[in-house]
Amino acid sequence: MPRDELERYGMQVPYKDEDKTKSAFVSLKLALKAYFSTDIVHHHDLDGINVDTEHDEYLTTLLRYQEIYLQTIFHFHHFFELLIKDTLRKVHPLLPVKLSKLDDKNSKKIIEVMNNTRAIFRDETVEFSTALSRLVSLTRTDYNQPLCELFKNDYNHRTLTFLNQCRNRAWHKGTWVLRYTELDKFIGQRVLPLVLEAINNSLYKGFERSWMYEKPIASIDPIQNIIDLTKKDQIDYNQIALNKAIGRACYNIPKKGRMLFKSYKRSKGVLKAKALIEESGDIYDIRECFVCGYESLILFKEEDWDYDDNGEMIDGWWKILMAECETCKLKIFDRFGEPSVYDSNIPKLWLGGDLK
Repeated sequence: MPRDELERYGMQVPYKDEDKTKSAFVSLKLALKAYFSTDIVHHHDLDGINVDTEHDEYLTTLLRYQEIYLQTIFHFHHFFELLIKDTLRKVHPLLPVKLSKLDDKNSKKIIEVMNNTRAIFRDETVEFSTALSRLVSLTRTDYNQPLCELFKNDYNHRTLTFLNQCRNRAWHKGTWVLRYTELDKFIGQRVLPLVLEAINNSLYKGFERSWMYEKPIASIDPIQNIIDLTKKDQIDYNQIALNKAIGRACYNIPKKGRMLFKSYKRSKGVLKAKALIEESGDIYDIRECFVCGYESLILFKEEDWDYDDNGEMIDGWWKILMAECETCKLKIFDRFGEPSVYDSNIPKLWLGGDLK
């Protein structure tokens, strides 16, 4: 599209706060929300069955999973790409830009050419792999920065390269996706640790409020828990699903400022929860949600009876199989395990017993 048409239909978002691209934070938030949402596929489509190799393959074939997977990969990729290019731009405004007469990945050489000649450049930035190479090449110059050293590290460099490959395979070759459990391992073992370390060593440090979720009432850190869980020899994917559900709910916690204008007892979620308990016989109790703090966490029960020859109920059992908050939309299942393993102040959810 010609430049005049681009300017007619759109605009360049102005840089602020020392050239930190705000869309990078938007992409990171969208990536986390998408990844946290993969637990929806887990509990909707396995119906109480734990993830194993056979069911892992089944989940991967689902269109619902493929859509969420693509959002996860594309947005994490976009976040890192903008972070790299913002760092290059900080060194020299034209360093992330395509050059018509200079096709080189060595940043020092590019800077020398741009400072001493009138190099012709295009009004578009380089691809991810080239930008990464230019950033890493700065480690050998006076322009070296902590992020350059971090991304030069072989493990981290391979992480970004693989992320780029996943993005390109899906973008250019149709729907290529990682299996459900492999995505958990890749995000938990490699991507999330690198996100945290990259932010801490870059110009994005200190802007966590632009992308991070609200902290839950309980002492639970979903991102760190997922990182820790994927370090174990035997990975508990149900526990990962629990933390993904909590992480997704954290993005729905009402802002503290809004609570000043809304009565705690009259919140929509609390009122809806109380209305549901009067209408449904499947509800065991309503509790204070350990994520948002509102008294709108509904515990749903299941029960079953045995009958004698005359059709009379003789004994049975009951259990809590699901908890759902009407305020922050937390939705977890008994097979995910007890949230109290992370905070002993959380009352046990998955109760049950005999019926007589």
